[in-house]
Amino acid sequence: MARMQQPKIEYKIKIADLSDISTSKLKAAVNKKLNKTPSLDSQKAIFSSKKTFNKKKDTKLRKRREFKFNSVLEFWDTFRTNEDCIQFLEELIWDGQPESPFDPTSKVYKCKNGKYKCKNKNKYFTVLNGTIFEGSKIPLRAWFYCLYCLTNTKNGKSARQISKDIHISHYRTLKMLHTIREHILGAENYKRMDGIVLTDETFVGGKDKNRHWNKKAKNAKENNDRVFVDKIPVVGYMNEDGQLTAKVIPDVTANVLLNCALTYINLGSTIYSDDWKGYNNFHKYFKHYFVEHGKKKYVDGDVSTNKLEGAWTQLKRMFATYHHVSPKYLQLYVNEFVYRYNTLRMQDNDRFIWGLQLSKKQKAA
Repeated sequence: MARMQQPKIEYKIKIADLSDISTSKLKAAVNKKLNKTPSLDSQKAIFSSKKTFNKKKDTKLRKRREFKFNSVLEFWDTFRTNEDCIQFLEELIWDGQPESPFDPTSKVYKCKNGKYKCKNKNKYFTVLNGTIFEGSKIPLRAWFYCLYCLTNTKNGKSARQISKDIHISHYRTLKMLHTIREHILGAENYKRMDGIVLTDETFVGGKDKNRHWNKKAKNAKENNDRVFVDKIPVVGYMNEDGQLTAKVIPDVTANVLLNCALTYINLGSTIYSDDWKGYNNFHKYFKHYFVEHGKKKYVDGDVSTNKLEGAWTQLKRMFATYHHVSPKYLQLYVNEFVYRYNTLRMQDNDRFIWGLQLSKKQKAA
């Protein structure tokens, strides 16, 4: 059996079509074709006045500078006003050519206050139509900052702290963060997998020995602490490329684990797991190999779940930031963790831009 390869995903493939936002190499190639060297003034501007040829639409568009920042100060310097945010979204989503959400084939007229008009449907729209930002009275800069905090901090950032940073109430900030976790960060979760897939489950919650005497679970020792007093099970799947999918489940019984695996793993795939009895029926649908953790064995040739268990340690470190997470919203926090884990090799600005690309309203599975 071949050994599992180390993850070598080129995340630049993910962001290659992010509206032609140029990397340093692409920017150099464009400048070479134009026989021009960029000036300092053009680099400082959010959008340069120089125009480049767009082969797709046979029109000339404004040339955009490389969107890159390494600190919160540079982030605020890039998005000084809401107009800067809207301009960037227009370039990112429309590629400089406004498109009607009501009729993509219709001619579009530019109107006042950043609005556009669809000729065929005679309706007004903006770049925010169809995104999670549509209809929100909260400044777009605040939305962008919330997305930046969730995508570019190691263990997240609390709603209480973000609310102080942007001077918005804690309730509204928390609602914004949950919306981002559901529609943007959740879009990176729930991927179907094939090939070699690691699977494991973990429990989110405190240990029974740390509970108050009148809250301790009965028969906790006999069940190896697998009790559901303030504990929620989470099952995860990781493929050879290191991409993770994680789902909150009601329990770790055989039926629940099998149904969840059939949802996210293609039939006939190879699965590595531990020796938990809930995986006993997996051999009927997959090529199933397991390591006997009960006998203190954690690696058996190529079979191991150590990499996935390492991801669980990072998940639980995140809850040191959020302190108390309601079971009702636990899946949203798991979405946040999966997004950061799957985009680990991206640069900060690319991870933020990829989140904006996923800002269309769509609920996770």
